[in-house]
This record gives sequence, structure tokens and C-alpha cells, in this order.
Amino acid sequence: TTVYTPQLLPSPHGESIPHLHNRLATALQAVICDLDAEIARAEATLPPEQRTPKAVLFVSHAASLIAMGRVLTGCMPEDPGVEDFHVFTAGLSRFSRRRGPVEAEGEDGGRREEGDDERELAPGTRILRPGTAVPDWTRGRGVGGGWDCVANGDCSFLSCGAERGWHFNGEESFDTPPFPPPMEVGSSGTKL
Repeated sequence: TTVYTPQLLPSPHGESIPHLHNRLATALQAVICDLDAEIARAEATLPPEQRTPKAVLFVSHAASLIAMGRVLTGCMPEDPGVEDFHVFTAGLSRFSRRRGPVEAEGEDGGRREEGDDERELAPGTRILRPGTAVPDWTRGRGVGGGWDCVANGDCSFLSCGAERGWHFNGEESFDTPPFPPPMEVGSSGTKL
């Protein structure tokens, strides 16, 4: 059996919308690199004509699915409330990997530069694997060489069609301040 070691752990205090996108870019880049390496090992002895395309299925909630679409394609709108990727209950989006040279971590090897706050993770996010960094996924690059969305929130196979759609409205913030330590019983001075 294969034991998977995660790349990172999300901040226990939550994250902003840009931090969410960067965390998912970092995680997807790692998953895609791991899968590419595993497939290359498995097909190393096969002649080229026997090597076939592969697929992976991600199941998640709406905010993460929208962010996944954006980091795969590299298309991040200025307004996160733009309804670019459609998510519905049991909807299906499909992405096809772009042809051409794969830049595993963008032109700069995924390194962050001083003052590069567009590629930050939320404070408290823990990177667990050495060499893990937020990839340069914006400006149409995408992660893992970039992907094209070929089916966006398809619900045609559902008897009632699309239900319970969601999108960012631009006001969300998934980060919360640290909770204060619990107070000792009787220390508040409040009586009920």
C-alpha cells in the first residue's frame, strides 16, 4: 500500500479567499506532480502506443471547487464574485490538460520572491514536505502545465437538473482570529 504524505495543513484559524486559492494551487500542484511520477513509473516499460490518458476525480464543496477551477486554468478574476465556474449539488466539471511543455512549477520554479504577497498562504498553514511552495498559477498558467475547462458544472444527467448553486459574493472571509484561552470557572465575575 502507498502511504500519502500531505503537502500542507490548512491554518486552524481559517483563510481569506486569496489564501484559499493559493492553498489549493499548492495542493493540486503537489497531487498532479505525484500522479505524474506514479504514472511515469507504472508506464516506464510500456511502448508509447500502450500509454493511455488518465483521469482523477476530485469531490469537494463549492468554494474549493470554484478555486480548483481557477487554479487549474490559471484564470483568477479581479472580483472573486465573478460566476466563472459553476458549482451545483452533484454537478460535474471536467478539465483537460493542455498540450505542450509542462512547466511543473511555473517559470520561476515555484519560488516566492520578497514582497510577493500574491502567493502567500494563510498564517498558521503548515507546510509538511520540504520544497513545497505556492506555484505561480495566475495569468493563465494554471498548475501542472495548465488545464482547459471542457465541462463547467454539468447537471444534464440529473433528473431535476442544476440545484443549489453557489458562488463567492466577494464578502466571504474564512479566516477567524485565534480563540482566547478558556476562562477558569468563576473568574468572569458573571453570575446567572
